[in-house]
Amino acid sequence: MHYYNAFYSPDCSSRGSGWCGWLRNSSLRCTKQKSIRSVNRGIHTTPGPAPPWRNGFVPRYTWRRPAWADTSRVNRPTLPARQPDYNVWSFPTGNLTWTPQMNGPSYLPEPVQWTPATLSAMPWPQIVDERPEIAPWLALNPFQPAMPMLQWDIRQNPITARLTTGAHISTDLAHALSSPITDIPVSIIEISIPACPMAYMWNVIRVQKSSAIKVQDVLDAIYEWLQTPLTRAEMEHIEYVNPDGVEAVLWALQERSSTSPTLHGWEYRQGPRRIDCLGDVRRWIGLSYSPMGQGMQLVLNLQTIQRQ
Repeated sequence: MHYYNAFYSPDCSSRGSGWCGWLRNSSLRCTKQKSIRSVNRGIHTTPGPAPPWRNGFVPRYTWRRPAWADTSRVNRPTLPARQPDYNVWSFPTGNLTWTPQMNGPSYLPEPVQWTPATLSAMPWPQIVDERPEIAPWLALNPFQPAMPMLQWDIRQNPITARLTTGAHISTDLAHALSSPITDIPVSIIEISIPACPMAYMWNVIRVQKSSAIKVQDVLDAIYEWLQTPLTRAEMEHIEYVNPDGVEAVLWALQERSSTSPTLHGWEYRQGPRRIDCLGDVRRWIGLSYSPMGQGMQLVLNLQTIQRQ
């Protein structure tokens, strides 16, 4: 009863208390709102520009957001559009270009454009001057140069050579000895050995036949040329060019004599040969055309042999 009497008391002498105070405050708020509305009716505003969408992007949806979240009326610098509006990646095979475009209601990239590069196609293995093709048993391996088909230590007799197939199977060389050296029959071949440091003292290996040259003719000519004994004048020239050269030749002679199938003492007394100037560079790699030569001028490629 005390709370009821205090709120609804007929005594309105005290301001802001009781029922009369609530009515008085309510009427005051209504008066203020009417005055504000009357002032707003006299102000005319112009809506600001639409927000600047970067690069022409259009929103997929019209978002409903409160008025306080609208920042379009805020003064801020407009972001410039990207110039140009595309990306390009350069590769050895061409250029890859990506350009944005409008695709329906969504923003999707256009199809990728590829510009192929202009490259000249080269045959491989290359054909040098369209000269006759060397037999695969004696030629360089175009796929694996360090793995020739012919396995031969040129210090040994050609009868010790073996053939290796693509399946890494070692076979006898007898069936290939009678094959022609080239696909087109030739009767004259010259072979040089760049790996031999003293080869300039001698003539090149020359193979000449009245008929087509066979594989056996080439192997025998190389072996006989390397087995030629060194003269005293040649040994003196080697010593003049390199004082340690004679010692290296004599060391190679001793090693060759110790591994020779003949009598070791007899082989050593025969003296040094041209093959001793090569040292350990005796592994057959293959024949190839000389880049500076003409016709059937070939180069014998050798590699250091692996010691057992």
